[in-house]
Amino acid sequence: MPARPRADDRQPRRFARRLGGFRDTNGVYRTGLPAYHRRASSPPSPIAHRPVDLQLPIACGGIAVYPGDIVVGDRDAVLVIPPDIVEAVAEEALRNYEYEEWAELEVAKGRSLKGLFPVAGDQAKADYEAWKKAGGKK
Repeated sequence: MPARPRADDRQPRRFARRLGGFRDTNGVYRTGLPAYHRRASSPPSPIAHRPVDLQLPIACGGIAVYPGDIVVGDRDAVLVIPPDIVEAVAEEALRNYEYEEWAELEVAKGRSLKGLFPVAGDQAKADYEAWKKAGGKK
């Protein structure tokens, strides 16, 4: 089993690798839920595959996943978030989303990406704060 990270190392762990497989790929796709796999697979053999234990850490794609971790994903990636930091991660994600919405509006008006992405420059930060104060999203 992978070693549990120290408290100061607790951060979201991102993985996008499609490991293993599942059967009925079309059926899974129709559910609309994000699902990741390397290839389609036949059903596992009950002789070779059976549950042995529950509520233990596992490794998935080289990432440690512990009982209680929050797993979220979309078509681009999957995140494994320790429960003790999930609120902070969600708040930061919302802030980033709102900034990116504003930045897209700025680019649509003709503003250069320089200073907006990948890191917001001082002028972009000031312009974004002014936009929020003037009635933009908070």
